[in-house]
Amino acid sequence: MQARFTSLMRQLQNLTAGKRVYYHPNHGNWGDGLIMAGTHRFLADAGIEYTELHYKRLRSPRWLRKPSWLRTIRRSGSVLIYGGGGGMNQLWNFTGYVSYIASHFEYTVMLPSTFELQPELRQATLFCRDHFASQALTGGEFIDDMAFYLGCRPAPPATLGTGYFFRTDRESAGRFAIPADNRDLSLEHEYEYPVQEFFEALAPYDAIHTDRLHVAIASCLLGKKLTVYPGSYFKNEAVFRSSMDGLFPLATFVKAV
Repeated sequence: MQARFTSLMRQLQNLTAGKRVYYHPNHGNWGDGLIMAGTHRFLADAGIEYTELHYKRLRSPRWLRKPSWLRTIRRSGSVLIYGGGGGMNQLWNFTGYVSYIASHFEYTVMLPSTFELQPELRQATLFCRDHFASQALTGGEFIDDMAFYLGCRPAPPATLGTGYFFRTDRESAGRFAIPADNRDLSLEHEYEYPVQEFFEALAPYDAIHTDRLHVAIASCLLGKKLTVYPGSYFKNEAVFRSSMDGLFPLATFVKAV
């Protein structure tokens, strides 16, 4: 995994050298905050200076209704680094937003994402966080989800048994019962909320069952016994097979029946 992040770092350093660099995190829930935190650390380690931009709903593509930051972009010599995530699918479909924003920059880099749909980008490099369907669609290089860049961290001895952290939104597979003591951790905060408490919520448990991708990634980094379940499309299994299977021996994937 480290070798892949090293490759990504070198490519970004080359793509951004001498350019004005802008980083736009993928907006979403608290789980997306782990992606952003990992990316912040990664860009700092890479020595890439950037201006950070944040999502603002577009009511219209008309000039006066653009986000104020978009009006100030000078396209020539600019690079947009768009944060990775799971918005390129039928459920959430951020493709229109990303395509429109990216059109204001000379070049776009999309950090490791799951792709069920592909945005329309003129000059771009796309990275995939699985080497299955996402890579087949885009032809992009496989790099692990940026949350993994936060690295493994020691957890105190577990004081609780099994924790259940299943989705309660429309990305749930809907094929298995949600336990009564379930906690949909990722929905408790938005992506800009600090992530330390996310890890702290998982730390007391000996084992974690979840269909939330970033609960699964955080559990891997904490060294927990982990059981990952599918969501409504291929994302969870693809990332598990690409980045967890064999690297985190306490993690397993089960298909709901």
